[in-house]
Parts: sequence; structure tokens; C-alpha cells
Amino acid sequence: MTMTLRYFRVTFYHQDFRITTTIDNLNMSTVDENTDVTTAQATHDIRYVASIKLRDSLPFIVGTTTAYAAWFIERAKAITIDELKSDGTTNWVKTEVVA
Repeated sequence: MTMTLRYFRVTFYHQDFRITTTIDNLNMSTVDENTDVTTAQATHDIRYVASIKLRDSLPFIVGTTTAYAAWFIERAKAITIDELKSDGTTNWVKTEVVA
């Protein structure tokens, strides 16, 4: 059985800037080609995988530490998830605003 790759753009918004990463569903056990990605578990997994990817890459982008990357992600004011389609369009999945 083969898994269809799905790609997601996840943007973390902070007070003065935002940072975006793109991930696929290979590392998400709950997201396959038939998953409704607006469900709480699916969006949680998408956000989690994006957070891990950013924690690994953000220190090199900003020239600081992994602790700072974790701090930034945990304090994001809003998070948006969009699915990137093969025809170049995007489908909005979810926006989460943190109080």
C-alpha cells in the first residue's frame, strides 16, 4: 500500500514577524489521502510536525539557540495551516488564534 503525499504550509505568527515552513504527511500517522485535515487530531499532528521541523531549522535561520526556537513557537499569537495542492493552489485548513 502506497501513501499519497500531501503537503502543508504552516505559518507561526508572532507580534512583529512570522515564520513559515512546509511539511508533508509522511511523519503523520493520522493524515493520509482520505483524512479530513480539519479534525482536531489531524491539525494537532500537522502543527506538531511543523514545530519539530522549525525547532530543528530556526536556530540556523536566526543564528540563535534551539531554546529560542521553542520559545518562539510556543508563544506564537496565531497559527495558520494551508494544504498545498498539486495544481499550485492552496486550501485553507485552519487558523488558530492564541489568547
